Amino acid sequence: GGVISGASAGIVALSNDLKIVEFFSPNLVGDIPGPFEGVGLIDYQILPHYSDDKEELVQKFEADSGLTVVRLRDDEAIVEVGGEMKLLKANSSE
Repeated sequence: GGVISGASAGIVALSNDLKIVEFFSPNLVGDIPGPFEGVGLIDYQILPHYSDDKEELVQKFEADSGLTVVRLRDDEAIVEVGGEMKLLKANSSE
């Protein structure tokens, strides 16, 4: 076993692919031909820096892509152990 950590774009790269980057930040990929692959350690998409004003776009992405997005606010972290994911909040006693 071991620990792998990713923050911001680093956590996005842990997914199987980077479709969420192509959707939310097309300027980052520009004219580079895709598809873009991630490391493949998790089988869901993560949107870091999530805020309520992005919800409509997240729902459109989920509907268009058929992928599930974990919404991760700046004060949150994900811990996954044995295939079980837990969302942690800063300053929480959980």
